[in-house]
Amino acid sequence: MRSLANGAAGAALLTAACTQPTPSPEAARPDFYARGGMETKAEAEDAVQTALETSLSGRQTGWRAPSGDFGFVTPVETWKSTSGHWCRQFIETVSIGGETQDREAVACRVDGRWRLAKVL
Repeated sequence: MRSLANGAAGAALLTAACTQPTPSPEAARPDFYARGGMETKAEAEDAVQTALETSLSGRQTGWRAPSGDFGFVTPVETWKSTSGHWCRQFIETVSIGGETQDREAVACRVDGRWRLAKVL
């Protein structure tokens, strides 16, 4: 697992991720949840919002859809960007239709919601 937060260059890159316009989670993640249905996507999105809003770094938040799909979201690091938004790096694992995939990303809190800023 990569960690871009180490060193000044990594911190600058992560901060820059939250100074650019941030797309909506739905626009930024079509491939990550594409194999799941609407309920899977809704459960996963809710878990990301909940984990980033309420969980301490390193604490895992799990979810399970009625279809049996499931996943976990783990915040890794939190900081305030140069644009004044709170941002969090997180790791997400999903199992959809029995196939598991992982990703590491950064989301920033804009207008009361966590919005995906960058997939690492």
